[in-house]
Amino acid sequence: MVLFPGKVAALYPYAAEVEQEKGLRFYSALGEIYLPIDQVKGVRWSWVYGGWVVSLNRRYGLLSGFLIYFAWGRQGRELTQAIREELARKGSP
Repeated sequence: MVLFPGKVAALYPYAAEVEQEKGLRFYSALGEIYLPIDQVKGVRWSWVYGGWVVSLNRRYGLLSGFLIYFAWGRQGRELTQAIREELARKGSP
């Protein structure tokens, strides 16, 4: 048996989508999480985690971010670029 406090299992979503000028929706085994784009701090590559880390301005339960795993390949890179474009549109760093 594995216990995941809160929605910490959402750190590794199996799917994600960007709603233009609104927010991000992450789908995990334990449900979905919607975040307004204003709550997203930034996106950066991490060799430690093996993918792109989506950092949040404040914690969502125990989560301080989400991981877009490198195995997502081109789709992961395109998703990362779409998130960065949304952040740029909102004037975030």
